[in-house]
Amino acid sequence: MPARILDGVAIGNQIREEVRPSAAAFTARVGRPAGLGIVLVGNDPASEVYVRNKIKAASEVGLRADLEVARPAIVILQKQDWRPYATDSMEFFLSTPVLRDWLMSGYRLERDTPLFAVWRRTQ
Repeated sequence: MPARILDGVAIGNQIREEVRPSAAAFTARVGRPAGLGIVLVGNDPASEVYVRNKIKAASEVGLRADLEVARPAIVILQKQDWRPYATDSMEFFLSTPVLRDWLMSGYRLERDTPLFAVWRRTQ
């Protein structure tokens, strides 16, 4: 089977055109627009772009989109790489500038053991 190139923009526009009448009918029937609730955890620029595009697409078809930016209450980082392929160790986290800055900007070290460290959100 030969490969087929898809036009993502055209397909997206087609889907929005198909959804728009249903969204309008829902709004007319219920008296409020249908909604999309989004919780964005962390600070990943790619995720922020993705979410921003979802909010834009929702509003284009008459949906309400609500965004809540959240940080987990607790971050637990392992201190020993007990799995050689693991990249979630505290050493890795603190040696990666964007991760370290994210952690230091809103967390404090609450418990430190030989195996793991618990960081609690301060804000």
